[in-house]
Amino acid sequence: MTTKTTEPLGCPWCGKIPTVEYWHGGPPTKRMVSCQNDRCEVSPMVTGNTRAIAIRRWNNRKRSD
Repeated sequence: MTTKTTEPLGCPWCGKIPTVEYWHGGPPTKRMVSCQNDRCEVSPMVTGNTRAIAIRRWNNRKRSD
């Protein structure tokens, strides 16, 4: 299933809404979506060459325990 939204969904481990920020490891448009909750046991993050790609990757991944 593909989720089509322009905003990131909550972290699949803790539920907190992640932050979207520029990522220094690529082109100027590259973004990182990450859980910033200090209590999250996983603190996941994904990157994408654009904000939309990063959010799509975040929203469409599955929790793996």
